[in-house]
Amino acid sequence: MSRRSETHPDTLIDLSTAELRRRFEEGGFGPPSEVAESLRNEAARHFHSDPPRALRIARCAAGWAEMSGDPLALAWAHRAQAEALLFSGRMAQSESFYARAVDAARRTKATGLLGQILVARTHLLAMLGRYRDAGLAARQARRHLEAARDDTYLAKLAMNLGSVHFQREQHARALEEYDRAAAIFARSAERDATVLALDVNRGVVLSQLDRDDESLELFASLERECEKRGQELLLAQTRMNMAVVRSQRGEFDQALAQLAEAARYFRQSGHPAYLASCLLNRAEIYQQLNLSKEAGELAVEAVPLFVETGLALDTALARAQAAISRLEIGELKESLTELARARRIFVREKNASRVAVSDLLRAEALRRRGRRKEALELARSVVRRFQEEGLLRWESAAAVLVARMENEAGNPGRSIELLTPLLGKIPRRIYPLVSLQAVIVLGEAQEMAGRKADARRSYLRGVRRLDDLRIRIPTEDSKIAFLGDKGHLYDRLIGMELDRPRPSAERLFAWMERSREQSLRDRLRSPSRFLDASSERRVPAADEEGLPGLRRRLSWLHARLSRLELEGPARRPHALAVRRRLIDAEAGWAKALREAGEGRVGAAGEPGEIDDEDIRIETVARKLPPGWGFLSYHLAPGASLVFAVSEGRADWRRLDPRARTMTAALADRLDFQWSAAAMDAALAGDRSSLPGLCRTTNGLLDDAGGWLWDPVASMGFTPGTRWLVSPHGPLHRIPFHALRASGRYLAEICELGVVPGAKAWLAMPDPPAVSEGRAWIAGLPAPELPGVARETDRIARILGRGRAERDLRPTAAALRASGIGAAIVHLATHGSLREDNPAFSSIELADGPLFVHDLAGQRFSGSIIVLSACSSGGSAAPAAEEWIGIGRGFLLAGASTVVAPLWPIHEAPTLGLMEEFYRALSSGSDPITALGHARRVRLQNSRHPWEWAGFCVVGGLAKPPTPRSRGPARTH
Repeated sequence: MSRRSETHPDTLIDLSTAELRRRFEEGGFGPPSEVAESLRNEAARHFHSDPPRALRIARCAAGWAEMSGDPLALAWAHRAQAEALLFSGRMAQSESFYARAVDAARRTKATGLLGQILVARTHLLAMLGRYRDAGLAARQARRHLEAARDDTYLAKLAMNLGSVHFQREQHARALEEYDRAAAIFARSAERDATVLALDVNRGVVLSQLDRDDESLELFASLERECEKRGQELLLAQTRMNMAVVRSQRGEFDQALAQLAEAARYFRQSGHPAYLASCLLNRAEIYQQLNLSKEAGELAVEAVPLFVETGLALDTALARAQAAISRLEIGELKESLTELARARRIFVREKNASRVAVSDLLRAEALRRRGRRKEALELARSVVRRFQEEGLLRWESAAAVLVARMENEAGNPGRSIELLTPLLGKIPRRIYPLVSLQAVIVLGEAQEMAGRKADARRSYLRGVRRLDDLRIRIPTEDSKIAFLGDKGHLYDRLIGMELDRPRPSAERLFAWMERSREQSLRDRLRSPSRFLDASSERRVPAADEEGLPGLRRRLSWLHARLSRLELEGPARRPHALAVRRRLIDAEAGWAKALREAGEGRVGAAGEPGEIDDEDIRIETVARKLPPGWGFLSYHLAPGASLVFAVSEGRADWRRLDPRARTMTAALADRLDFQWSAAAMDAALAGDRSSLPGLCRTTNGLLDDAGGWLWDPVASMGFTPGTRWLVSPHGPLHRIPFHALRASGRYLAEICELGVVPGAKAWLAMPDPPAVSEGRAWIAGLPAPELPGVARETDRIARILGRGRAERDLRPTAAALRASGIGAAIVHLATHGSLREDNPAFSSIELADGPLFVHDLAGQRFSGSIIVLSACSSGGSAAPAAEEWIGIGRGFLLAGASTVVAPLWPIHEAPTLGLMEEFYRALSSGSDPITALGHARRVRLQNSRHPWEWAGFCVVGGLAKPPTPRSRGPARTH
């Protein structure tokens, strides 16, 4: 037994070349062809589980065969190398060894072996896009296998022919071949890796034939079986293809999670082609989510991986995706160049459907360049070609483009004729995004044609589909990007309701609510569904430490830039260079965070978890404390109004049609005024220019009061009603309490707080009882902030030192340890609003900046957060009315209230305001009332609203614990 073990071919596998030659010369292993065959079979055991090991064994077989010069041994050895390279994703190298294996086998009488090699080569040639060569190899393989009566490989041949048809998008013929192969395999009652791979292919082609339920059921079964058998490569392939089906159905959360799992395996095990496919699939999903820049980066990353493996068709697909992304971000010339390169490959490979996709993209590019007639003719021809190919998804996309151009040309009737029958064919469950786009364009056409009722029904269908899609998006930045270009749906519904003879107050209010802060609302309702991505370390990143390392680099660059900017104009070139590096680092960290969030299966839950019922006016009225009202604004072209709800009453008024444009211009002009006042304060002296600045600022605030507040006053609500204000669009930048009516500031007339929206407010926790809770009063003294120590000391005295913990070197860890669980968290430090990248707005802590991203996953359990830091209450980058800033980050982290300034502040007026605020708060006032009191006290001795109006309260009002009895609301 021992002697046989010493001469078994397995003992050759890990020998050096010299040792292998010595063992060959010693003999005792049998005929070289049997040794090579045995080593090939040993390599086959590792193809799926350990491709690098399989390749080492195959090279050992090649060394042995080359020393023997035996053609049969060479055929076995070259076959082993070709297979191992194929399973490693190195397609071009694999083909060269298959060619050698075929040549060697032809010099022997091993007909069956030659047929088997040709079967595998058929599959590889199809993957490389060499369809004519694949067909020739298939015919030769069939002849040899039939002569050898090898049913198993005849089944594999059918399987590979199915792949040839699939590559050419002949899906019905592909399924016929796959079914033929499955029937032959079924007779053997054996389920090896080949049969599992066949089922993966069958699942893919079923999805292309719109049989997605069958496809997902098959993939789920395969996933369980591969896990049980330890078939890691097939498991990753199954998940990757399952993700494609899920993305078509709009199940973006599960699709991205499965792609993340598959990509991890392909990256770790060294499968460049499969890794590139994962990247390309992610790019296609990102494009659907309006993350065009990120999609383009993924596509560009995939291109060299496909080139490396010799996959010309896949390379062209990646280039086409890069072209789509460039088209969406406005790089038309670069997009057309990339598209032309891809199209040439599609033409060469005779892939008619991909040529048509290229022409569809070219039509869109021509439209954007103003060549509408040419674009329309090309798009129409593309629709016909997709109809002939039976590709409904692409036919729908092309028809939407044609209909959009017909609308732009003033031909809505043609759009209606095109889209109405098409929507009856589109399987909404399979292609929800295409269906959504078609419904929106159809609604626009119907509205243009005067068919208002039909248009309203189309828009309603669009909203329902939009809600179905948005809850399946795993990360907040992805969700905000996805919703960013779809807010006009709500504007149109509101506008159409306003055009009715008797608009419904309930419908107006419901659509106003749906139009804003959907992502924030989802997070507040179901915080457990949004996990803390920042704690995840298994993230593909250049830094070996993953996210923590990226985060440390980000902090270092941020600190370095701050120092350079303080060193004066001479250091400006260095500061610009560091800023560029900082922006790159921010992009890298955001990407890693997104990947971490996407890498959790089911992170966004199942559809239906989130309550998307329309909120009723009565519900809001019941939750308002006595004497309070809810004031909601909506600013949109043709649909600007203000809606008011109080106890037992609701009313609304139209606003000036120019309200959105005027408010945006006002916000810009006020920003200039606040900056001028801040500069005046920084210059010290007698501040003699403040009165003049005040007159200009008050003039702007008077004007704004006319178009924003006078309509509210005209409704005749009880004088002194306190208001929760829900802003919309540019109103997020306006200090409502500083608007003027009849020569007085609103802060002098009533209490005003801000909430993101009625639904979001109802989901927010109530503020705690300050008199009973613990307070964490933190500040970061600095030469340019000399009053921080005094501010924190006075606040701690007001609240009572027995329950106020004071920290003058607050760190992120201290915030988590001491801040979370405190009734009040006060942070006096530097603040920065990044309008160019608001998710990186920050406040400074002792160990570096605290960004909006850093608050993900933290839970402040209803704390009142007070940020005494410049512009920390500001926000930027509206997308579907989702505004991002550090204050909003604390709301997402579970705070009940955020008190923060909208603009740069100065220490002296801030200290006085904070003292008055905390005195009122500690006496039992709610945060809104306490800040209102502080404003009025400071206003008496102020020479400019900048000194007292900077801080606002978001949230801060407790809801009654039980509904109060009320009569029906009266509406306008």
